[in-house]
Parts: sequence; C-alpha cells; structure tokens
Amino acid sequence: MGGNGSKKKKAQKKEASPVNKHDTVVTERGTVLQGMDHEVFMKLQQKEDPQYVAAIEKWIVDVVGHPLSHKSDLYQSLRNGAVLCEVVNIIRPGIIKRYNPNPKHRLHEVENIQLYLIATRELSVDSSSGFIPSDLNERRDMAQVMQNVCALSRRAHQLGFQHPPVKNIPPPKMVPLVDSPQSPPLSEGTPLVKKTPSDTSNTCCLLM
Repeated sequence: MGGNGSKKKKAQKKEASPVNKHDTVVTERGTVLQGMDHEVFMKLQQKEDPQYVAAIEKWIVDVVGHPLSHKSDLYQSLRNGAVLCEVVNIIRPGIIKRYNPNPKHRLHEVENIQLYLIATRELSVDSSSGFIPSDLNERRDMAQVMQNVCALSRRAHQLGFQHPPVKNIPPPKMVPLVDSPQSPPLSEGTPLVKKTPSDTSNTCCLLM
C-alpha cells in the first residue's frame, strides 16, 4: 500500500509540471525561455510592426548603399552590430575607429553593438531610445532597437545628413469609449477615457 501511495504521489508531481514544447522559445544562442520570459519575448516580438521594419530597413539600405545580408529578417542583418557600425561611420566618418565587420564570436558581436551605442551617444541621439546589447544580439527587444535606429535617422537629418529620416507612419486612430445601455451614467467630473491599441511601440517614429 505504501509503495502504491508513493507511486501515485510521484505521478501527480510529474503531471503538475508538464513541459509543453509550444510554451518554449529557444533563442539564437540556445537559451530556453519559458513561462514569464516566454510571454515577455512573444509580446516584444508582436511589437515588430512590419511597416516599421520595412521603413527602417529601407533607410539603412539607402545609407550603406547595399542590400542587407538577410532581406526578410532585419534582426539577422543587424544582430552582430557590423551594419550599425557602418551606418554611423557613414553619418560621421571615423566616429568608430575600429570594429569587426565579420565577427565570428558573440563577444565580438557585443563589442560592435557597444561601439555603435557609444557612437549614438556622441551624436546626441535621443537617450530614451537607447538599448542594451542583448536587446539586439539575443532579440530581447527589437522594437527598442528599431526605435533607436529611427531616432538616429532623425538626428542624422538634423545634422545635415543627406538621406531623409525614416518616414512617418500615422498612429492608429483614437476611438472614444461610448457608454453601453448597461453602463451606469458617468458622474460629474469623471475623466473621459479613450481606447487605444495595446501596441504603442516606436513612438519615436510616430512623433516625428
């Protein structure tokens, strides 16, 4: 009896923590994201609006004068930081003295990204658009990376760079919240609320 009871407990314990492959994300570096990390990762990916991706990719291609290595994947094209270093060196020649154009190791990729971020600070790019290397290198927050590139395009234009900044993408229309027949009447002094889509990423481009 005691043996059967312990077996049942083990079985129940096993069922309590199932591993569902659909709930797991494996990053480019082999890091397995589950639970809350997985949810955050998926929400950030949803912010990668195709219109922003296309607009930013076009601006980068116009600046460097050649197609990106992965036309259908901006992340793969930028992840090692080499293209971003190339971009800021075109905007201000020599701002990065030396970087690795073909990094083979993650350490060199991170160094490239850090050099790029230092250069954007020297160019006085909006500090609120900054990101950390893992946001790009591990695709933790590509929305923030795109916002930074958008801010760079605006700053470059302010400094007299010939290429126009990333084009404006009009924000979604604000829809006023209308009381339903079942809703209680609003009391005097109650502020009006407007519904907005949950995704408000890349405000840098929206506010241009």
